[in-house]
Amino acid sequence: MPMNLRFAWFFILILVFGFARGQVSTRVINDLRYDPAIRGASAGLVITDVENGQVLAEWNPDLLLSPASVAKLFSSGIALQLLKPDFRFETLLGYSGRIEQSTGRLQGNLVVRGGGDPTTGSEYFNREIPVDKFFDDISEALMAAGIHSIDGDILIDISGFQRWTIPDRWMWEDVGNYYGAGPSAVNLYDNIAKLYFNTSAQPGNLAELVSVKPSIEGVEWLNMLYSSEVNRDLAYVYGSPWDTRRVVRGTIPVRRTNFVVNASMPEPPLVFGDILKRKLTMAGIRVAGKVVITENLSEAEIIRSFYSPLLSRVCSVLNYESVNLIAESLVMQLSYRQNGQGRHDEGMKIISGFLKENITTDPFFLEDGSGLSRATAVSARQISDFLIFMHKSESGDVFKSTLPVAGAATLRSFSTDTFPGVTLRCKSGSMTRIRAYAGYLKCRSGREVAFAVMVNNFPGTSQEIFRTLEGFLGKVRNEL
Repeated sequence: MPMNLRFAWFFILILVFGFARGQVSTRVINDLRYDPAIRGASAGLVITDVENGQVLAEWNPDLLLSPASVAKLFSSGIALQLLKPDFRFETLLGYSGRIEQSTGRLQGNLVVRGGGDPTTGSEYFNREIPVDKFFDDISEALMAAGIHSIDGDILIDISGFQRWTIPDRWMWEDVGNYYGAGPSAVNLYDNIAKLYFNTSAQPGNLAELVSVKPSIEGVEWLNMLYSSEVNRDLAYVYGSPWDTRRVVRGTIPVRRTNFVVNASMPEPPLVFGDILKRKLTMAGIRVAGKVVITENLSEAEIIRSFYSPLLSRVCSVLNYESVNLIAESLVMQLSYRQNGQGRHDEGMKIISGFLKENITTDPFFLEDGSGLSRATAVSARQISDFLIFMHKSESGDVFKSTLPVAGAATLRSFSTDTFPGVTLRCKSGSMTRIRAYAGYLKCRSGREVAFAVMVNNFPGTSQEIFRTLEGFLGKVRNEL
């Protein structure tokens, strides 16, 4: 064989061998495909090199599947791109009428104009902002402005945001529970009401509803919750955002005192106003009028603006703790900033338009920003392409930092031996018979890949599907 032909064949073999080593092996893919935990399920995956865009593995890459909370990658990433990481939600405090300087009487109304801040009184931010600091700050601001009593009403101005309308195909059993809490112009305590129950030592007995915090006037809690030997919270709360009657059903463990069941809060702006009135009274500021929720823009002399933590921090809480309220608040905020009116449907159009312009022209369905709707359907390729886009974007480093690592938050079950440090950063998604993971993986070779893997309607248990997908990602990290 001529020398130059030998070199040509040698060069081709090197290329082929190098290409083969750069891919996830068929064996690893088949181990996943034929795992009993996903037998008969619908599944899709794509793994892509973040630097050169080379697809290293794929299986049903264009199959539209429910991503569950992996959909939060879109709402957080696009918010960081359009609003910028240093964006802050704003709430305005003002008044109408005049202040009588000699007595400190406000001859008019106090006005709180909501800007959709989901962090007000939030337990997720209480290390940096105590839950009731907002009310203390309002009292201080009024004192500083010379207001010691208010002759009029407390107006909660929600004019900038549409009242919450439940996205299509949210399940009835989800809406009344804490993870079904919807956003408003004024949010409070993660829009969650905590119900405290005591249970007897005997299973099958009606649990005792001890208290509700915050107390919400006019809301009836119909208790149909029973004690059980099953050591799990199997309580569900039923009721729409507009109902004054909520039904609590299911079971909670026996022998419990002040067992907490979290429910979505009816009318957060009204709850906010009632608590504000009480807090002002405790601070020595008399309010003669009542709390009024208004959807009309209230003319006001602004006293002070209150700001949320940076959007980068808000998105970290969103993705680490998978908070649906924050995701839907971002959807509303995108609409508010672009159109002057916070509408969920318009916010979803902005997110979908961004994806169509920058990521894909293929069909997809986005019904919400949180992934709670089972009508939301995207492909593994679309998610992977979005992750590549974000990796290369100006917000890329911030976006990655908002994703949890192995052993933390929603990835607490992932092995830190298999995925030490920040080798794995991803968003998880889970609902009944749905499990998905998508994010970034640093492999043993030093190569970084973006990945998306989704499994719908799997027959195995949640623990089995978790072990299967964790094992698959571990194999990918070792091979690449």
